[in-house]
Amino acid sequence: TGRILSTYGNVQVHELTQHAGFPYQSSRAAFRWRRLWPWFPSGTVHCCCLDPQGQGPIVLAVVNNHVLCGFEQELLQAALPYGWQAEWYVYHVQETQSAANSFRARDILAPFIAAMVKDGSVPPQAQTLTVPPEWPHQRPIDERKRQHGTVIDIDSYGNIITDLIHDGSLTADLWQVRLGSQCLPVSQRPFADHADLHARIGCDRHLVIAIKNASAAHILGCSINDAVLLSRYNVGEQ
Repeated sequence: TGRILSTYGNVQVHELTQHAGFPYQSSRAAFRWRRLWPWFPSGTVHCCCLDPQGQGPIVLAVVNNHVLCGFEQELLQAALPYGWQAEWYVYHVQETQSAANSFRARDILAPFIAAMVKDGSVPPQAQTLTVPPEWPHQRPIDERKRQHGTVIDIDSYGNIITDLIHDGSLTADLWQVRLGSQCLPVSQRPFADHADLHARIGCDRHLVIAIKNASAAHILGCSINDAVLLSRYNVGEQ
């Protein structure tokens, strides 16, 4: 669920974009980050440390009583689930007298600046940002492949992420997914309530198929290419 970087008062600070010491590219990090942070408790600060010791400012997005903190505005925009809005701030460490103006100071200060914003104490040097509300462009998907449930990622929980996107025409509980010979209900419940094998619509509308305690290698061996979304009312006709 992410590595705790530091704590500030009753706020936990998590870093969610590195696994086993291997950093992700920005687009991949945003995809995974978007799927993870909304499941944390209200009041959590999340730090995306993709650009250590770089020259950019600290960028903060306050949304649903969470604070996303990073050094790339585009990445933070892409980390917001569909339709979610945030309050934006930018903090230029280089313009302060803190810690000899070093880039390292920015990396050290970022979680604590984010925690201050979370507690309502916006530093006077922080500036507000106006960010267009448009949803970031999703990676184009071949429509011929979409119907086959092509695997596009495996998140850090070991869940399969497919290219099937719920279009909003039916509520999630009216859909099922066929995985091989099994027909699974599609759910939007929290992780803890799920069975060992389940399907759900993620926070960014991608279909997720999860196998509890399974390794990525095990999941990749599944016959996911046979997965299709079915209406509950015509399952028998398929």
